[in-house]
Amino acid sequence: MRPNLKLDEGQVALLGTVPDRVLAEQWGVNLQQVTWARQYRGIDAYLIRKSREWQARAQALFGALSDKDIAKQVGTSTRRITLYRENLGIPASAKEL
Repeated sequence: MRPNLKLDEGQVALLGTVPDRVLAEQWGVNLQQVTWARQYRGIDAYLIRKSREWQARAQALFGALSDKDIAKQVGTSTRRITLYRENLGIPASAKEL
């Protein structure tokens, strides 16, 4: 079933780039309408996209920098970096030992 929210190309381009709540407020529609329109098009939610961005950057730095330095570079907490690295089964860099 297709969502009933009609969006132009510019609006579709904004889906997933900011929280659905913000777009719903800007467009004067229900939050569920925006969420459904985004999901229907297979577009990840804003927070998921942002997580994937820092995760990709962090993975490239594992082993070369400490978790603390990686966290500073990608803009998240050291704890989040450490948990992510541990979940991937990657040992701490020699700089942390």
